[in-house]
Formats: sequence, structure tokens, C-alpha cells
Amino acid sequence: MERKKKKRALTPEDLQKLEIARDLGLEDKIRSLGWAELTAEESGRIGGILSGRRRASRAAAAKEQLDTVQCPGADLRPLDASGSAD
Repeated sequence: MERKKKKRALTPEDLQKLEIARDLGLEDKIRSLGWAELTAEESGRIGGILSGRRRASRAAAAKEQLDTVQCPGADLRPLDASGSAD
């Protein structure tokens, strides 16, 4: 007897995985057979791309945060040879 799985709401990560699967031409296989029928190679390819996208997203967010943070003393002028700012 086959067990039925409950349908659950798709998470943002699920949507990203589906998008990647579509890009790789695996969407029809997943919709007809399910995620469990993917080969290790197919699953690994999806996971690798997903991981790379996450890493790039975190790096972009960190860069954006650094760009918006103001460092104390950032408006200070360098001293000239005599030791004065002007």
C-alpha cells in the first residue's frame, strides 16, 4: 500500500529548488515521479547550484551592509607633513 504525503506550503527554498530544476530540465521528472526519484548526480547538481546562489546572496548582502555603514572618523582629513589637518 502506497502512503500518501500531505501537501505542504512551498517554502522560498522549495521555490528556488524548483526554479533550478526547471533550468536543468528536471521539472517534468520531479512533477511526475517526485524528488525521491532523482539520481544522486541530479540532486547534487541542484544542491550545488542552490548553495552557490545562497553564498552569492550572502556576499552581496554583506557588501551592501558594508557600503552603508559609516566608519567613525571616516570624515577626518589626513595630516600633512607639519602635523596639521590643513
